[in-house]
Amino acid sequence: MIRQRLLGFLMLLALVVVFWPIVFEPPSSEPVFVLPDYSMPPKPEVDMSDMAEAPRSLIAIDERLPIREIIADSGVRVAVDPVDLVLDRSPPIARDGPDQQSASLSTTELDEQGLPVAWELELARFSFENKAAQMTLLLQESDYKAYSTPITRNNRSFYSVRIGPKLQRERLLDIKLSLDEFFGIDSSIRRFEP
Repeated sequence: MIRQRLLGFLMLLALVVVFWPIVFEPPSSEPVFVLPDYSMPPKPEVDMSDMAEAPRSLIAIDERLPIREIIADSGVRVAVDPVDLVLDRSPPIARDGPDQQSASLSTTELDEQGLPVAWELELARFSFENKAAQMTLLLQESDYKAYSTPITRNNRSFYSVRIGPKLQRERLLDIKLSLDEFFGIDSSIRRFEP
């Protein structure tokens, strides 16, 4: 019996010796980690007095950019605020797929720099944005890629309703015939200028 008590005492003593530092650990006196101070170095000073002048043989930036062709607006016969235009019914659904026969036979035109020429169909011009937005919405609901954009001509502001751009002009010819008949207007195909 004494032997069991002595053995139990030794076991408790061993447990106390093992767990005492874990449970009752004194606060450590280790140093707290502090991040070093990182700051921007001062701006370097560059002496440009003895730099050589750039050679004249380099191409100027403007010469490398494509040249935009300015399109005169004098030949455009697009109606401004068409009186007979009815915007209460939807136009026929757009049939502008890649299998369209007249457009699939033509090739894309390229300008002087070898870039593709795009075309757009200008349907009408409005003095008020809400009429242009109404016509644009009708066209978009019928699957046309229509948008309206503000333009200024002869110091007057208009909102132009357009469809496009398309790379083949023939695709717009088919759309023009259909929409001119539906709306009773004479739209205009013009070169797309972003």
